[in-house]
Amino acid sequence: MQKAKKLIAAFLKNTYKYTMRLSVQYLTFFFLLAFKSLYAQQIDYRKNYYPLINKAELAITEGKQAIALTNYLEAFNKVPEPFSKDLYNAALCAAISNNTKIAVVLCKSLVLKGTEITFILAQNAFRALEQSQEWQAFIESYPALRKMFLLKVNMPLRKELELMWARDQHYRIKPNGLLIYKDTIKAIDRENIRDLKRIIDKYTFPDESLIGVENPLEAPPFHSILYHHCQNTGNNSSSGLADFPNVLIDAVKHGQLSPHRYAAYADIQGKPIYGNTTFYRIGKNGELRYLKMKESEIKRMNKKRISIGLAPIGVYRKKVLFSLKNKNFIFDFNDSIIVLEGLDSKSIEEFLEHTNTIKAE
Repeated sequence: MQKAKKLIAAFLKNTYKYTMRLSVQYLTFFFLLAFKSLYAQQIDYRKNYYPLINKAELAITEGKQAIALTNYLEAFNKVPEPFSKDLYNAALCAAISNNTKIAVVLCKSLVLKGTEITFILAQNAFRALEQSQEWQAFIESYPALRKMFLLKVNMPLRKELELMWARDQHYRIKPNGLLIYKDTIKAIDRENIRDLKRIIDKYTFPDESLIGVENPLEAPPFHSILYHHCQNTGNNSSSGLADFPNVLIDAVKHGQLSPHRYAAYADIQGKPIYGNTTFYRIGKNGELRYLKMKESEIKRMNKKRISIGLAPIGVYRKKVLFSLKNKNFIFDFNDSIIVLEGLDSKSIEEFLEHTNTIKAE
């Protein structure tokens, strides 16, 4: 309890940029942003941030929101720029733990990352805070907070990335689009990845601090572009991660790219390295199963996972199973479950032979 109180005090002190009075000059705000950017290059999120986030998420799966909040605050105090999904989850933990002041501070930080007030107000977990003075003051401060966000974010760059995402999706979502428009999709993918490289060379990696986060539930606009680029290694039309030597892993290190998204890019290229897909099912409503693996293989995979800040396989599975039942929290689990369709009887038999079912708790 004493540790939690100290962390709360430190968090409130270190995050004054989220609770500053509206009369504070914007020049001071931008000076802090510039300082924060320089500071970020000295922090290795793989050691100082992701392990604490993993602990917080594990505590959430065990119904220990107060402990989760303590881990979140410790993580936030160690880095200049937390991820929006973590701020959101921490705000939920604070609301559930009846810590209104921390919940409001975290919601303000989300607004300064670009999250719309309508998204926050739509979350049932915050309803209990609506009658508090702190919450009413937060609502009143929203226009000024939103203005500060718009002044610091690169909105033209975000719009450009959103247009690239729209091109990525346009023909893929048409009926039989992947087959009918195969050549057109390949051409768009090449153009998109060329433009993404140009953006990274000019601005650095387009992380949350650069382009903002309108909705913490949604993937960033660059995600599908990188995902499809790495997926295209299967048909030899791209070199995948090799086209971004050190760029993406450095982005993970500096808190610009989620380690789970990086694992998704790596694993979609072929043989799983990080075990990003942890469960499979035959058909949409089939039972969840996981691959049988030797202990040596699990240790090898866990070593790779820990090296980029991911939780071990066992903990990861527990979090994925929790996220299927509880939709209140945001757990960033792309491709964690693969649905297998159209298997013949022999393939199904082989699948069952090489997988195990989840044991009932």
